[in-house]
Amino acid sequence: MKRLNTLVLGGCLVNRPMDATARANEVLDYRRYGPLQLLHSFTQMFQRIQFIRGEREFPDEIRRLCRFPRDLGPLPEVADFRDLDVAIVEPTTPVDLMFRGFSLNRQAVQRFVGAAAGEGNKAVAALLTRWFRKGLIGFDEEARADAASKLLKLISGSRARDKIARELLEETRSVKCDQLGGLQGLHDILRCPMGLVLYNFRYMPDGRAISWPAGFREDTIAAAKSLDLAVYDPTSLVVGYGADAALVPGGGHYTEAFKPIMGEALLEFIQAVHAQRSGLVSFEPAPAAAD
Repeated sequence: MKRLNTLVLGGCLVNRPMDATARANEVLDYRRYGPLQLLHSFTQMFQRIQFIRGEREFPDEIRRLCRFPRDLGPLPEVADFRDLDVAIVEPTTPVDLMFRGFSLNRQAVQRFVGAAAGEGNKAVAALLTRWFRKGLIGFDEEARADAASKLLKLISGSRARDKIARELLEETRSVKCDQLGGLQGLHDILRCPMGLVLYNFRYMPDGRAISWPAGFREDTIAAAKSLDLAVYDPTSLVVGYGADAALVPGGGHYTEAFKPIMGEALLEFIQAVHAQRSGLVSFEPAPAAAD
């Protein structure tokens, strides 16, 4: 059986289950377009495409802040996507952190600035939280500017990393994504059957999914429906398995035991999307019972 050439554009709730599922490599060729990368917004997905097409230069430091895999390079032989069979996307945020025209990985930014300002210091941690969560993610310009100015005073070193950390504090701004425009743009570029996996920020103890920020889930579903795309919500599988068993403490990531179970569900979804080729796919894998 020919493996399906598959492009996976998403975060850890898609990438890690795929890598944990032995059958994934038998059914899909999902590394044809390079190693998996944590991609959280449509802007970051477009950046990945620009990179493998060689359409844009990404300086080394920007590559690290975008968390491009070290072994990823331009792939001109496949970058027109003519052989692409199916794609799945999992946008996890409507907010891009923009620095000199690049959308950066939020964890990489926090760690980079934190390392320069003084890791392990409670006062620094509080300032980082205010700068990042309230200022950038919360679109509170006063909080962003105030925290950034205080963090800048703590970074006085002359190393290249210190200089970049200061520039990140001075120049990084948040921008809200256009969910429909992003999804439509990907659909136009890839020109293949495409499915969307919903992102759930957290789960309640009873398994109910929590969406954050407010309206993000609804906007994502509306965008997919407007393009008649398949949508998969992992909530029922998490509930069927048991939220405590499926999720690590804190509820943001899947446990090692649950990853291959979710991976099998994603494989079925990808195959269903490819078979349908157009129209809304009504797909819900049977929940797996916990031992």
